[in-house]
Amino acid sequence: MESRYVSFRRDLVLPAEVNSDTVQAKCQERVLTITLPKVKKAKAKRIKVQS
Repeated sequence: MESRYVSFRRDLVLPAEVNSDTVQAKCQERVLTITLPKVKKAKAKRIKVQS
């Protein structure tokens, strides 16, 4: 089997829920895997109001 190296580029607009600082991409056995971790949302917190 003959194969050639071909470079390519793809630009993507990431949704706001994706942490762009931790995006990872790897190519293994001709399969491109892209990991797009979500941003951790702040948890709701109950605050007792004293009257």
